[in-house]
Amino acid sequence: MSSFSVSPPTYEQASSPSESIVPNIMVRIPSHYPHLHHHLRPETQSYNVSKPKATLVLSSRGVFVQPGGRTWSHALEDLSLPGGSEDNKPGTQGRVHGVLHVISPVRRKVKGIRVKVEARHRIWISSEGLWEDESVWKREVWVEEDEEAKRKFGPGTEVQLEQGINTYEFSMIIPPDVPTYEKSPFGKVKWTVTGTVLGTGGLLSADLQDDCSIYVVSNPVREEGALQLTIANEGLSPTFGLYSLRMTSNEFIVASPLGLSFTLFGVPSIMTIFAIRCYLFQHVVIKSTRRQGRVEHARSPRKLICLDGPADGYSNKGFAQKARKDKTTLLEGKSLQGGEWRWRKVGKLLDEDSIRPTTLPGTKTSLAFSSELVFEVIFNETTPGGPEGEVKCATLYKHNVNIASCGCMIQHVTLPNYAESDSVELHPGVRGGTVICMCDQRWDRLEAQEKEIMHQNEHTSFTDPDALTGLDLPSNTRESNQREEVSGSRNRERKVGEIY
Repeated sequence: MSSFSVSPPTYEQASSPSESIVPNIMVRIPSHYPHLHHHLRPETQSYNVSKPKATLVLSSRGVFVQPGGRTWSHALEDLSLPGGSEDNKPGTQGRVHGVLHVISPVRRKVKGIRVKVEARHRIWISSEGLWEDESVWKREVWVEEDEEAKRKFGPGTEVQLEQGINTYEFSMIIPPDVPTYEKSPFGKVKWTVTGTVLGTGGLLSADLQDDCSIYVVSNPVREEGALQLTIANEGLSPTFGLYSLRMTSNEFIVASPLGLSFTLFGVPSIMTIFAIRCYLFQHVVIKSTRRQGRVEHARSPRKLICLDGPADGYSNKGFAQKARKDKTTLLEGKSLQGGEWRWRKVGKLLDEDSIRPTTLPGTKTSLAFSSELVFEVIFNETTPGGPEGEVKCATLYKHNVNIASCGCMIQHVTLPNYAESDSVELHPGVRGGTVICMCDQRWDRLEAQEKEIMHQNEHTSFTDPDALTGLDLPSNTRESNQREEVSGSRNRERKVGEIY
């Protein structure tokens, strides 16, 4: 490796005093946390110095921010309703940190050295039938002529490259409310860091450039139990009698497990349950930046979390016939004679390639995602000696839920770790026995943990049918007497408690 002289570092200030690019600094940054292992190259890395080249290296490709405004627990509140208000929670900014290696075979002058961070979106505007591709955020820092170079090389000199490897360290702040990295059939938001050396002629007649992608992730402030999900829906139904529905997750994030428990305390003898399913609908708000005020809404296909029983897609009669033919019927009421029946499963949310985390309040983005959790029971009622009853679908739960992002799911985290220890802990890992990252956990361990939570929650559920005697149940825990056939009603909006 050719040697090169080290000149005093100079700073070119950007929009913040903490943003800078520093020339001729050889650095090696350790891992910020154990899940993101893409670090700066160690000093022993060899380079081919016979050809000019620019190489961009980042300390981490994951950037975590927290927008201000409402907290996670109030994220679903409608501020237009009475009682809705901002929490005025301060945001937390992120940082892009790395180095730009510039190889120069000879001592040369260049016009300047620039590092740019840019976010671009590409969204589908269905009303116009076209894609909108725009830059939605950009910031850059420069290395330009400095006083030391003027004294050493004379006036008019621009940035001087020494023979060999010239290394420039840079750091940029990412505001808390920037658009986060997104990808979906409706569009995407992509972040790119680009390092450019502006040439002046000769061997460096063309610009030298290198770029790499980063992933800006917005996660909520870790309040006590903020990411936990506990849903307890207990009521008295004219169809199911006294029932209890519980959905729990120790950490309700992308790719996490979801414990499901459904209990009937007095099974009707005429009831047959063919399937139980739990799934997500994701709603997307698409905002055009090219045409201010244009907003479109879309909904993704449902994403199954758990399906116990045959898949739908059959006629009402065929649905029941297939369940009996495959011997997948979950419950035959006549076999229990009014006894208690318990159903328990542990489902799993899909990864970030299939679903998107909930967009946090305060994030200024053109793609905003929200999620709706649905729990359904497929059943029919057949009187003794009568024909097969019509297959119906009871929607026992349908509400918006918050899903946090697990930034460690990104594939680039599989690179080796060069650091022996972590000087800064940006990701909490495992704290207090609470799993907050699914990457380091085996599925059987996560499943066992959720089953333990489900077992503990059973002690607080209804065990005595007389517990609801004379109780005026709220509307979201009781069923409506309205009944419809399953066919022709799958795509319409269903209210909680309606039977189809």
